[in-house]
Amino acid sequence: RATPTRDSWTRANVMEDFASAPPAAVGSDGVVNAGDQDAERERQEANEARRASALASILEPAARERLSRIAIVKPDKARALEDSILRAHAAGRVHKVSEQSLIGMLENAAGGSSATGARVGKINFERRRNAFDEDDEL
Repeated sequence: RATPTRDSWTRANVMEDFASAPPAAVGSDGVVNAGDQDAERERQEANEARRASALASILEPAARERLSRIAIVKPDKARALEDSILRAHAAGRVHKVSEQSLIGMLENAAGGSSATGARVGKINFERRRNAFDEDDEL
């Protein structure tokens, strides 16, 4: 019965770490640097904390709740909406975002217009006419 050697086990673990590591964590020599991974993770966490803090100060509580519910269902759409809110705040166009203005932003992103009260979608029912119905028997 052959047991794996320490060298083969180490190479296998390094290859797994290399494959699962983000590109920034892999050094030019192909070695995964744990310190770089930790630094990158901390930088991302700091950015997310800053982003959450900025959104908390811009959004009213009802708007924040609605955005969090959107994020549960469609995280990419919520992230895009957060980006547009932060850009608008940085440009000075928005100071506080209410739930109604958030709804307006969502409708504008979907192609509708909240100012005109236009409906976002329309459903058409087309019923097929059968060649032979029960009523035709009589």
